[in-house]
Amino acid sequence: MTEGPENNEQLIDSLKRGEVDLLDEIYIENRDAFLNWITKGFNLDREEAADLYQDTVIAFFENIRKGKLTSLTVNLQTYLFSIGKNLALKHHRNKAQLHKHEESIKTESVEVEDPFAGDDDERTKTVKSAFEEMEEPCHSILKRYYYFRQSMAEIADAMKYKNADTVKSQKTRCMKHLKQMVKTVLHG
Repeated sequence: MTEGPENNEQLIDSLKRGEVDLLDEIYIENRDAFLNWITKGFNLDREEAADLYQDTVIAFFENIRKGKLTSLTVNLQTYLFSIGKNLALKHHRNKAQLHKHEESIKTESVEVEDPFAGDDDERTKTVKSAFEEMEEPCHSILKRYYYFRQSMAEIADAMKYKNADTVKSQKTRCMKHLKQMVKTVLHG
């Protein structure tokens, strides 16, 4: 894929039109360079780096889809690395906060209550229905986190994930998916 002002505009226009094959091409072309750069520069393991890369490409596409990105003033790889840098910094901040939070939590038995009990408005019914329709592993992760109030570390251990950060990234993607499902039902 050659770069240049005309090609960047064509790229953005093509992605706006929904040519997702092009997004796959971008994903593959930049993946190895991104993973090598992010793992070294931000001391991440390969799995964390791969999650960040997925989030980076999604953010790039969402910026185009929402009209936040209409032209590239830098080359595509530089733009992707910039998004990745911001996500990596956010990841490290969240990781530090999560560690502090987990250290402060006392392990005690908590009575589990259904967050949907007694609330029958349309939105709640829609959320509950969408939640019940979610596929694995999202359904289990969200249920363990919100219903059973398990920590990310407990979920990682129970569901055989590498670590709490991996679960946290997956939970974030699951929540985005759930929100999109609810939005689709409520707003068409």
